[in-house]
Amino acid sequence: MAGVEEPEETIGDLFSRAFQEGGQLVRAELAVYRRLAIRRALAARLAVGMMLAGVLLAFGSAAALIVGLALGLAHFIGPVGGGIVAALIGFAIAALLLRSGFKRLPSIAAPDEEETAP
Repeated sequence: MAGVEEPEETIGDLFSRAFQEGGQLVRAELAVYRRLAIRRALAARLAVGMMLAGVLLAFGSAAALIVGLALGLAHFIGPVGGGIVAALIGFAIAALLLRSGFKRLPSIAAPDEEETAP
């Protein structure tokens, strides 16, 4: 017919372009979430390090308590007091490190306002 104009793009061309643009959108979203995961992992390093230090210090303090008790049993009083005091100080430091590490974790897991904005 003389009055009918043919469209510039076919339906196949439109679907092909939509598929390509959708793939680009998915790749961009993956890049955003990858950066978000890396940022959170880097922010969690200090908290995890504090918790690890607290656990290691607690193990060392438990060993000191056992050694102090063993020495105390050998001499009947002196070294036990030193072993108990050393273990209590170590446990107190371990508790502070663990508490500090656990306090930091919720702030790391919560999304920031700047992270949600594209």
